[in-house]
Amino acid sequence: MPEGLDLQIIVGGNAIPVLHRAVATMPAELSKIVGQAGQLIRREAAINVRQKLNVSGMRTGALGRSISVIIQSPTRAVVGPTMIYGAIHEFGGVIHAKNKPYLVFQYPKGTWHSVKSVTIPPRPYMRPGLETARPKIEKKISAMLSSLFGTGTTATTEAD
Repeated sequence: MPEGLDLQIIVGGNAIPVLHRAVATMPAELSKIVGQAGQLIRREAAINVRQKLNVSGMRTGALGRSISVIIQSPTRAVVGPTMIYGAIHEFGGVIHAKNKPYLVFQYPKGTWHSVKSVTIPPRPYMRPGLETARPKIEKKISAMLSSLFGTGTTATTEAD
């Protein structure tokens, strides 16, 4: 054995039973909270779609209804739309004519328009949905941690 300090860690009080209970309970509790968090974000994003994206007056509600929650693990949920145009609304971008020389679309009053490209400005609905839901999610996680480890245990969240 190398020369040096002799270190001994002594765990006292109820730490061992608390840790055993936490290890047994946390995966199920965390998975439940991740699912709830995903649903909160989905709900807020759908509200944002209804309130912010109806710029043409021809809203069908398909984008908001397409927002889904997929639980990938006890600590990860993916929340997002399945409609192909969901990302262009969130991040903005340029749409170019692909198979024909022009994009052709009809204005709400019935006139037709032809262009080579259309620039869509960003109209975020998912990211603001996350930011609106974040305090509720952090409160749920903090409550779970407090129930497992005692009061004063808190949580913060990060988004990719």
